[in-house]
Amino acid sequence: FMVKTSKLVRNIVQLADIYEEEDFTMSASKFDFHPLFEDQDLGKVETLIFEKLAKFNENGDDDDADGKMERSFVVSLLDFMSSFYNTCSTLMNLSKENVVQNAGFITEEISTQVQKLKEAIETMKGSGSDGLLLEATENDKKLIFQAFDPYINRKTLGNSPVRKVPFLPPMEALTSLMKTYDEIRSGSCNLLLKGNTVSRIHRMLSTMSTKSFNILSRSLVVTNLYFENQLLGRYSLAFSIAKHMHRWGVPETLTGTDYGVKFINRLCKPIYDTFKLLVLNRGRQRGYMDVLLFKDWAALQQDAALVDAAFCDEFNLSNGAAPTLYVTNYVLSTVVGLMDHHVGLGVELGLFNGHYHLTTAYWYRDYLLSTRLNIGSSMKEHLKQKKAMEAQIAMEEAQAAAKLAAKVKSDKGGGKKKGKGKKRGKCGGNAAAKIAAATAAEAAKPRITVEDEEDTLELLLMNVQRALCRGTVMFLTALNQTKVLERPNYKFISNELNFSKRFESFKLIRRPEPLAFADFSKGTDFTAVAPETLLSSASEMYKTARSLLENINGKSAQKQIKDDYSSISNEDATKLIKVCIGNSLFLHKLSQIQTGTTEKCP
Repeated sequence: FMVKTSKLVRNIVQLADIYEEEDFTMSASKFDFHPLFEDQDLGKVETLIFEKLAKFNENGDDDDADGKMERSFVVSLLDFMSSFYNTCSTLMNLSKENVVQNAGFITEEISTQVQKLKEAIETMKGSGSDGLLLEATENDKKLIFQAFDPYINRKTLGNSPVRKVPFLPPMEALTSLMKTYDEIRSGSCNLLLKGNTVSRIHRMLSTMSTKSFNILSRSLVVTNLYFENQLLGRYSLAFSIAKHMHRWGVPETLTGTDYGVKFINRLCKPIYDTFKLLVLNRGRQRGYMDVLLFKDWAALQQDAALVDAAFCDEFNLSNGAAPTLYVTNYVLSTVVGLMDHHVGLGVELGLFNGHYHLTTAYWYRDYLLSTRLNIGSSMKEHLKQKKAMEAQIAMEEAQAAAKLAAKVKSDKGGGKKKGKGKKRGKCGGNAAAKIAAATAAEAAKPRITVEDEEDTLELLLMNVQRALCRGTVMFLTALNQTKVLERPNYKFISNELNFSKRFESFKLIRRPEPLAFADFSKGTDFTAVAPETLLSSASEMYKTARSLLENINGKSAQKQIKDDYSSISNEDATKLIKVCIGNSLFLHKLSQIQTGTTEKCP
């Protein structure tokens, strides 16, 4: 199982082509894993092994309890490895006819197998056996080297160092294997079953990216992200993009035009590449954006402007003014999101070294988040007004139809004999008109869907990030003003050139226009602001962020949004709240030092 599973894993990783090791292809190609058995013969070998183990248990010594327990554990482990192999093999060969059924079955199978192996491990631990905790001995290593020669491809590797084979204690190895197997469930299977819109797929992939899933789990995600000309083997990518555009204010009329359809088809590849970006290793994502994504989306900005102009000309919407930027704002929002992700990764990976350069990063993120918030809020507000207008028109039409129906009914009642019959007809007509009007008004009200709540949470999180970035910039600037920190001065490079090199990837993008060092110097010039005022403003930013995060936790407690579709987990929100509290306390103490007071923190 180990040998054939290794071969299958190699094939999956090579097919996905997102691996990080430069020498992976060199060291893993042109090498046949166990040629004596074909892959389709593995089932027969598995049956034979289990039969021999069962027979050995029957003929064994009844008093040998430890031996039976160990053999039972071996059976559980082989069953786990068989399930692991079959799962990977199935996910490699999905079709649109069986994707939902197989993903659901695999989800249950993984949960069952992981739980069974955990129970078997606990049983072994309870027996007092320490075999799972022992380090690999020299004899164990010699045995493994009889199966795998680390020098087999030495001649093809040039001057690169020979890969050292790591040996973990059995318990650590099994824990890692179970974690990888469970990631397949929470990653690939969960995405196949629940990823039904562009926004939700993006959020689920973002969560996977931050959790640093194993290369096998991420490779299976890429393999099944788009197959048989459908997104996740289930949805039309172009249609899903069109629905996503409608959710952000792009008119359905526009996406139905010939130039709108062509633009959406042009948009499919960049959207797919944006999904694939989030499956890459965190350290490789910036390079992927520099080489591919920024160029593609910069070209799309020009195409989007042409689409908006054509739409306004066709339907006479401009009236001599600038065209309404439906598609342009949609593309711009995505571009700004990529730029923000690029800067955020730089901070995460430690590429902005020192307080001064961190100030430039957070200042730039403040600008990008503000731009993205303005665009997103305006798009949502435009959509809200559009829905309100449509609801008002629908309500007025329904009320008019109800009044007409009541009038017709009343006229028919007027032809009857005078007396109670006529009176009943008139009253009935008025009552029916009122009921119909009330029903029409209720039906015409704009409905807030779960997806609307998810989008609102995403915008709310952007507000949190902006407040944190803005507060951190003020915080670091205040430390500079109080001489706690000092601006670095270099001998062979200037801070201006440093700034330009750090953000040179954005020069390919027309909108938003890349910021210069002069903008940063002007935007962080607080010399006219007293240190106490600056500290107070920074503290207010952290308080604002804390309030928004508590609001997010409240929504999470009410289970309004499923965890799979949430932009931030409850755990991460709680961690950020602690950061806000800690920074607020430090700012309070720093403010006390500035004013010369020694009062206790509230």
